[in-house]
Amino acid sequence: MVCHNGRLPYDGGMKRGAPLLAAMLTVLAGCGPGTAATPLAHGATSAPPSAAGSPTPLDPLTGCTSSVRFSALPVLARLQNADDVSVAPDGSIWVSDATSQLEHLSSAGALLQRILDARAPEGIVVRPDGSLLVAEQRPDRVVLLQPAQPAVLRTVLQLNLPAGATGVDGIGYDATIDSVLVPDSPNGTVLEKPVTGGTTTQLASGLGRPVGVAMVEDGSFVVTAENSTGLVHIPARGGAGSPVPGLSDADDVVMSGPLAYVTSLGTHQLLAVDLTTLRTRVLVTNVDSPQGLAQLPGGKLVLTDSTTGTIAIASGCD
Repeated sequence: MVCHNGRLPYDGGMKRGAPLLAAMLTVLAGCGPGTAATPLAHGATSAPPSAAGSPTPLDPLTGCTSSVRFSALPVLARLQNADDVSVAPDGSIWVSDATSQLEHLSSAGALLQRILDARAPEGIVVRPDGSLLVAEQRPDRVVLLQPAQPAVLRTVLQLNLPAGATGVDGIGYDATIDSVLVPDSPNGTVLEKPVTGGTTTQLASGLGRPVGVAMVEDGSFVVTAENSTGLVHIPARGGAGSPVPGLSDADDVVMSGPLAYVTSLGTHQLLAVDLTTLRTRVLVTNVDSPQGLAQLPGGKLVLTDSTTGTIAIASGCD
C-alpha cells in the first residue's frame, strides 16, 4: 500500500471494522508528515515521466521515397514548352505551354481539349466550378475563362508592367475566399484579388522576382522566387517573410500539410521542405527545367520539364 498526500485511498470493497482500521493506522504511521508518494503505473520505472502524454510528432519527411532521376519517372504526356499545371476536382489536368496554348488532359494523359492563347499563358488554376484562372505573361494580366467558351475572357487583375520587364508568371488560389494570389513578378510583390471583384490587397513586397505562391494550412503562404532566396514564408496577414535557407532560384510550389513541394531551377530538382523544421529532402534530380507542379488526389505529383516538354508523375511524401 502506497501513501498519497498523507491519506490512504478509500477501497470501496473494505469493511470498516475496528481491526482493519487499526491496521490502516499502523501503515499510515509509516508515512511521515507531508510525505506524498504516487503509485507507479504497471510496467513503469521510477524515471520522471517528463514526456508522458506528449507523443513525439511524426516526421513528415519519413514518408519520402528515395530520390530518382527525372528520366526514370512515368511519363503522362508531352507538350512542347510545358510550363504550369493545375489539377481539376475530377482528377484531370490542365497544362500551359507558355507560348500559345492550354491543354486539358485526362488522368491517363489523353488530350481532352486544346485552347489556343497567343498571349503567353503561364500560371493556371482550376477553380472548383471548372473555370480557369490564367496568368497571361505578355499583357501582364490574370483572366478568367470557361473552357466551354474559351474566347470569352474576363480580366480579373490587370498588372503594371515596367518597360523592358517580363510579366506575370505563376499564380495561386485561396479557395476559402475565392481569391487569386498573384506574385507580381516584375514588381517584386504578392497581391490578392477576389475573383468576383473587389479590392486588390498587397500581401508582401521586396521579393525580387516572385513566380509562385501557395497557401499553408494555417493561413500563411509560401512564395517561390527566381532569386538567391528562392522560398519565403509569409505570415497569414501578410508582411515581412522568413526566408527558407538552402533554396535558390525556385519556380513552383505546392503545399501538402506541413510540407512544401518546390521545383528548383538552380539545382534542377524537385524537393520537399518541412516548414516546421526547415529540413529538405530531394525527390527528383536531373530535371532540365522543372517548372509546373501540382498534386493529384492520391498524393502523387505532376511535374513538368519545359525543355523536353515532358509531363511526368512523381511520388511525394504522403
